[in-house]
Amino acid sequence: MSTNRTPFATAPLAVIAPVFATGVVVADVCQQRVTLFVWTLVVAVSLLVGVVSERLRLGAVLLGVFALGGANLALRNIDKPIPHEKSVKATVEIASRGELTAWGQMRADVRVVEWQDEEGATYRSNKYLKATYSADSLLPIGTRLRCRVRVRPMEQGRYAELMQARNVEGYARIDGCRVVGINKTLRGRAAEMQAVAVERLGRLGLDDRELTVAEAMTLGYRRGMSSALRESYADTGASHLLAVSGLHVGIVFVLVNMLLWMLPAINYGHIAKNVLAVVLIWMFAFVSGLSPSAVRAAVMFSFVQMGFALSREQNSLNTLCGAALLMLMINPKYVFDISFQLSFAAVLGIVLWFPVLFGWLRSESRLLNGVWSAVIVGVCATLAVLPLTAYAFGRVSVIGILLSPLVVTLAHVTVLCGLLWCIVPWQAMSGVISGVLSMSVGWQNDIVTATSRLPFSSVEWNPSREVVILIYLILLALSVIMWRCAAKNPPKITF
Repeated sequence: MSTNRTPFATAPLAVIAPVFATGVVVADVCQQRVTLFVWTLVVAVSLLVGVVSERLRLGAVLLGVFALGGANLALRNIDKPIPHEKSVKATVEIASRGELTAWGQMRADVRVVEWQDEEGATYRSNKYLKATYSADSLLPIGTRLRCRVRVRPMEQGRYAELMQARNVEGYARIDGCRVVGINKTLRGRAAEMQAVAVERLGRLGLDDRELTVAEAMTLGYRRGMSSALRESYADTGASHLLAVSGLHVGIVFVLVNMLLWMLPAINYGHIAKNVLAVVLIWMFAFVSGLSPSAVRAAVMFSFVQMGFALSREQNSLNTLCGAALLMLMINPKYVFDISFQLSFAAVLGIVLWFPVLFGWLRSESRLLNGVWSAVIVGVCATLAVLPLTAYAFGRVSVIGILLSPLVVTLAHVTVLCGLLWCIVPWQAMSGVISGVLSMSVGWQNDIVTATSRLPFSSVEWNPSREVVILIYLILLALSVIMWRCAAKNPPKITF
């Protein structure tokens, strides 16, 4: 085997996953003209050609994967849509933690289980609604209500596109609610665990600014944060720190591998290390409320960890693309979801760039290597999501690129201490944990607030979709060049 092979040389799924995603995109554009029957027919013909002709097999397989992506999306669009601006009977299920609005109503995401038209015909559904309703108390996730629903569509724009990608039909007013049962979902149990963890963090005596940021970064709980503090994070390009996503799961991934580095020294320690790493990654996703972004990132990093378990670092790209393909097969609309795109881009940047950069900068000191790995993970993730962030939000923080190594390093400390306290709330440690958290979050808040006041801390940049695609193609080409210019033996990630 050649010693200078790039990760692209053994990653067939890095071709298959984009082809599948392209089929989903084309199906979305042509959904009024190309039916599910046509997509299914193309899949069948491609399969037949691949079996009959060896010369055309590769092209037939790629065409079949492309058509399979289109068929997958078309299959999701066959349900009859809920009529807008009409009151219909429906059964809905509370899908997110509710909150009290300023006008005294409850607000939460709900999933439509079924609905009835004027003739009394019942239709199954799996659409979500941003709903408001009257209730005396918060209804737990999974509560099923029999009610009347009036759906109002969202105004066209990028937010509406994002909600459509998440299967959200629109806004809704729910009246005449009657509880008919409760569905004990994993997300509901995760929300209960998250509430316990939030209560534990509250015991540390942090001030409001520090506590709200610690809750957001460690547990994905973002209620109670002041708008001024949110704007400061947005202006410095650090708002991604406030939502559990690929960066946070990446931090846990790095910390877990660092803490378990001695396990391979014992019998079966290599297996135990990787199994424990995956378990701890999913424990973090669970305690953060199993938000969609946390689940997607946990799936991706679980596949990356599996690549390390095989002791073949060059397979990380293949396992990552396999994770993305699996998730798109489960829900093809993820390809339009900016959270999925950001999570995938962040992890992809780490997979492609971290091994080479860490290989160039590593030293004989394990402590220094741990610091370098934390910094490099943050830089790789930040640069990888930059074009998408500009496309989605229309602004790029110039100073955020420079701040990233520092704030991400502080984020490692915050996440580690916050999770340690939530898992083991030992009162004897409260003083130390509280002091370290107050220092890391306090410094982070002070740095972000101070730099947000600087002139030109962020600039407007609203690239088109075509420009973003071109940028990522250039970054992909540079990644290939970087790997080929690296040492003959690919850099190995060791913790």
